[in-house]
Amino acid sequence: MSECRSPAAPVGSPPVTCPEPDAQGIAAIRRIYREMAAALWREKQALELGARNGTCPWSGR
Repeated sequence: MSECRSPAAPVGSPPVTCPEPDAQGIAAIRRIYREMAAALWREKQALELGARNGTCPWSGR
């Protein structure tokens, strides 16, 4: 357990005890980041293809 403080907590409020992330939680966070990175890469590829072709991938033009 470690002490942590929410950025939204009022000034002067005591820190709270937060559990350390377990292996399952860390694996879930890594999976989410991998999925986000893959989605951003696909969007970047679509934008680059549209720029080369002079089209917008979302408008169909």
